[in-house]
Amino acid sequence: MRKRKKPAATPARDLPRPGKQYPGVHGKIVDWAEHVFEEGMMYVRVRFTDQTELCWTLQSAHVLRESEVQGGYTEE
Repeated sequence: MRKRKKPAATPARDLPRPGKQYPGVHGKIVDWAEHVFEEGMMYVRVRFTDQTELCWTLQSAHVLRESEVQGGYTEE
């Protein structure tokens, strides 16, 4: 019989404590949630049964970290 490997322990400092980030939503019941993509942005809305709402606007950017030019390119 083989022993199972224990999963690698995740440092506690990397994960937020539950309820610390958004303490106002603890214990609330979600009525509906939706997301929409518009003009390169994503909007996320979570509506609770007590008619309160939590919203996020997310945007990403592409960053070129390294490139290589081929075909006779010279700097002037």
